[in-house]
Amino acid sequence: MPPFSSIVFFFFFFSISLLHFSVADLGTAAHYAPPYLPTECYGGDGSQFPSNGQFAAAGDAVWDSLATCGRRYVVRCVSGDCKEGQVVVPVVDYAPTTASTSGATIVLSEAAFDQIANLSSSVINIEFELRIRRAKQRKSKLDRAEAKGSFRTRETAHVRARSRFCFHFYVYLDSLGVIASP
Repeated sequence: MPPFSSIVFFFFFFSISLLHFSVADLGTAAHYAPPYLPTECYGGDGSQFPSNGQFAAAGDAVWDSLATCGRRYVVRCVSGDCKEGQVVVPVVDYAPTTASTSGATIVLSEAAFDQIANLSSSVINIEFELRIRRAKQRKSKLDRAEAKGSFRTRETAHVRARSRFCFHFYVYLDSLGVIASP
């Protein structure tokens, strides 16, 4: 393989790796009205519901026993009587196919459904994605330096990172024979 095509090949795959691919699933959503208690997850405990009234019951497609309770989903309407935007809802209940409207993937509270679609619709098509909570990370040296007001440390670290990348890229090109040694 000629050296030039290796460089093009490398940059092509490097560019592709920077793109974001969606990992959302498609399904349907319905809505249900109060009373919301008792729930499969928390029984009669009313403190389970978020103050904004936006929550969901998991249909058979996403229900994984009690492990589903508390999971948060980002839900967006993709077709039907949709509104702009998305809603993030925690799962607080189970909606078996016999109880959920048309075997919906997720059954949303009226407040959550109204956020992404008109309540006059009984079922909409949705795109939904599990929101993963990241563990709190320890502050790095750079974050601690920035908190102290030492921006020079952060700038120096970025320069070092660029230098390391350039060095490794130079070594890669040299291994391909693109760079002529003196």
